[in-house]
Amino acid sequence: MEGRDVPKYLIVNADDLGISVPTNLAVGRAFRRGLVTSASLMANMPATTHAVERIVRPNPGLGVGIHLCLTSGRPVLPAPEVPLLVGPDGHFKHGFLGLLRLVHWRRCGEALEQIERELAAQARRIDALGVTVDHVDSHQHVHMIPEVFSLATSLARARQAALRFADERLAPRHFRPRALAGYCSHGGIPKKLLLSWLARSIRRRYPDLTITARYFGILDAGRMTSAALRQIVRGLPEGVSEIGLHPGLAAWL
Repeated sequence: MEGRDVPKYLIVNADDLGISVPTNLAVGRAFRRGLVTSASLMANMPATTHAVERIVRPNPGLGVGIHLCLTSGRPVLPAPEVPLLVGPDGHFKHGFLGLLRLVHWRRCGEALEQIERELAAQARRIDALGVTVDHVDSHQHVHMIPEVFSLATSLARARQAALRFADERLAPRHFRPRALAGYCSHGGIPKKLLLSWLARSIRRRYPDLTITARYFGILDAGRMTSAALRQIVRGLPEGVSEIGLHPGLAAWL
């Protein structure tokens, strides 16, 4: 109806569940205190099983997603099966920019085939742990690389899960001199600009793409203060919004 207010819905998601025991404990505490509503689980990290047993199963109200990873830790597949993705130590060897170069390299077809198989293996591991997921996203937003985005879309559709579209819009608060200097020094502005450029490419490739939620947290990643969080909440648009957080503990508890 014309003139009727559209409700606002907020998802507060904790990324990196499974990366370490302290992170798992922090996510569990944040959920129990009502600070987060969902979390994204990494399949390839040492504390993945701990996360499922100690955080996911005891907290059935916690929404859980797959946090696809191509830049940290070891692959789920044996390293010889994904040689273009790993170094001599068996760990992923590329950062975000390295992956972006890889998928536009002369062996891009071979690289994408290895990426597809590794992401599928990560999703299968989450399934095998008995976790029902309601969303898909990725560590360091690597699924926003258009060639990887299509692979993540297939995994999300197969599970009837939402897929994060990591494209944060600039707000007036970002242009305050002190804030702008902080975002630049921590790399937030360059990362935001790169992701927005990739987001435009994705929209051109998939003109019928439906974006289910506005995303916030790129600029404040790693430095999300209570003040920044309050500013984001006060400026939320109508409809569904997601704020990405990275809970942690200062000491082992």
